[in-house]
Amino acid sequence: MKLYGYCIALIALLFTSTGFAEVIKIFPNTVISYPRTYDGVTLDLSHGSFIIRDNATLTIKNSVINGTLSKSNPILFSVETGQLNFDHNQVNVKTDDLPQHPKEQSLQYVIMLGLGSLNLNGSAFQIDSIFTAGLLVTTATIPSSNIKITHNKFERFHGVLYLIASDNALVQDNTFMRNSYGQIVIIGNNDKVIHNTILFSGNYHLGNSIDVIDSNNITISKNLLFTPTCHGIYIMSSHDVVIDSNRISGGITYAMNVLSFPED
Repeated sequence: MKLYGYCIALIALLFTSTGFAEVIKIFPNTVISYPRTYDGVTLDLSHGSFIIRDNATLTIKNSVINGTLSKSNPILFSVETGQLNFDHNQVNVKTDDLPQHPKEQSLQYVIMLGLGSLNLNGSAFQIDSIFTAGLLVTTATIPSSNIKITHNKFERFHGVLYLIASDNALVQDNTFMRNSYGQIVIIGNNDKVIHNTILFSGNYHLGNSIDVIDSNNITISKNLLFTPTCHGIYIMSSHDVVIDSNRISGGITYAMNVLSFPED
């Protein structure tokens, strides 16, 4: 009996020391309608997705997330009403039969944000195929607020942060590596883009580093933009935009382009 107990304890110790985490399979359209937390697990979203509603909060931390985007599974995390928190996760995204379309915006995203809030911190996001799918898009007809995106790494996505109708967003201390199309696209108010590193935006096809359109009270400060395929910073029809202490190197067209139109 003592030997049996010793063997069980040894197996448990080996299981823990080798770094294996519990694998949880997520099914399609899994609804989160009450607070839920995953900590230190592996989430299998190869055929699954989350829908957050009823002002619930989904928190995932210290975990590995393996997801697959396809035409039948176009969104992995859909926030209808509520909050999504990511804290120190590794997110690996595969694509299934999605064609590359470097000159057109994606229809598939890891996260779609509606009437809710988002906190992404200290996480790494990567996708297996370039020019196919994006990371985050908000809903143009539904305002989103209190978005906080800090200390993350985004790699190879076809469109990274589309903050449309988004107020009070903070994008700070992130690294963007060889993403195409839009890196940071803002249409909102009181948003801040501070101390980010954006490398090879557009991935030699199409894509500005930072776009600000029809926005108010925006701060763009202390960012490093290296070799954007098109513009470094593109501002159109916006007011009270502060652009301070950014460094832009390389690129094909303009480091900064500001367009304004006469008001009626």
